[in-house]
Amino acid sequence: EDPARAALRIEPVRVDQHALFNPGMSYGHFLLPALLPTLMQLFIMMATVRAVGGEFRHGTAGGWLESAGGSPAAALLGKLLPHTAAFTLTGVFMWSLLMRFCGTPLHGDGRLLLAATVLFIAAYQSMGCLFVALTGSLRVANSMAGFYCGPAFAFSGITFPVMGMPAPALFWSGILPVSHFLRLVMQQGMQGAPVQASASAVWVLLAFVLLPPLVYLPKLGRLMRDPAMWGRL
Repeated sequence: EDPARAALRIEPVRVDQHALFNPGMSYGHFLLPALLPTLMQLFIMMATVRAVGGEFRHGTAGGWLESAGGSPAAALLGKLLPHTAAFTLTGVFMWSLLMRFCGTPLHGDGRLLLAATVLFIAAYQSMGCLFVALTGSLRVANSMAGFYCGPAFAFSGITFPVMGMPAPALFWSGILPVSHFLRLVMQQGMQGAPVQASASAVWVLLAFVLLPPLVYLPKLGRLMRDPAMWGRL
């Protein structure tokens, strides 16, 4: 046979290899949408721990509760809603910068991405309140927050696939809101996945927002009413 026919017999099915979601092979388009939220989660957590734990550290928790009419939930909302608004504006600026000026693709639903950003912020605020409630100490809560958020990027599934992680690392990835948020970011940003594909990530973020208050609201209420817990390091 002539060489052309022989080649067809050797390789009857041709393999077409190309990048599905990052054809330009740009590290910026892949890493920046993951790195910036990872930095943001650390700032959200530390700001929340400082804002809530500082009331106990400086002995002002009683007045804080009194100003909220004796409701721990109202006290936390009054304390944290301005932070939520500020971080939401930061998130809007972050996505605008990445997608309008850095060329990061948005092939999915931008409204879902913005809604998930608000849930992402609220999830880390909720976890920060939980750490303060469990420890009653600004210093220990700060240490827990740093331990929780510091290595988050390594366990988020961006630098190493989650499916290949051992069980302890897989568990740690699952208890980090940023892991689920970044999955949604990749789906709605680069992959152009349908909204239904990201529904599980939204539900997990919502669980991070709604479940911890079941633990920390009663605990914080008791701490606010107990002067013996104020002024601790």
